[in-house]
Amino acid sequence: MIAQISRIALRQGLGDTLAEGTMMAVSVIGKGAQAQAIHAKGLELSAHEPRGAKSMGAHYATASIEASHCYGYGGKEVFGGLTPERVA
Repeated sequence: MIAQISRIALRQGLGDTLAEGTMMAVSVIGKGAQAQAIHAKGLELSAHEPRGAKSMGAHYATASIEASHCYGYGGKEVFGGLTPERVA
């Protein structure tokens, strides 16, 4: 993996394809690679994953821009803070 990171950064060999992102890479690789691609709406996930925070998983699945932790209220479960309440 460490060697592949260098190849991606230097765009050498397979690293050149991987540097274009998940969906571009699976379209080039083919052979069922898309079934293994980890993405949300065709975009890469954030640097962390949501198994420790159930609301973040739902938030990632419904965010308007990829699996972004920057929008919505899913992070409030983890980091605390005020969340809006429904007003009748």
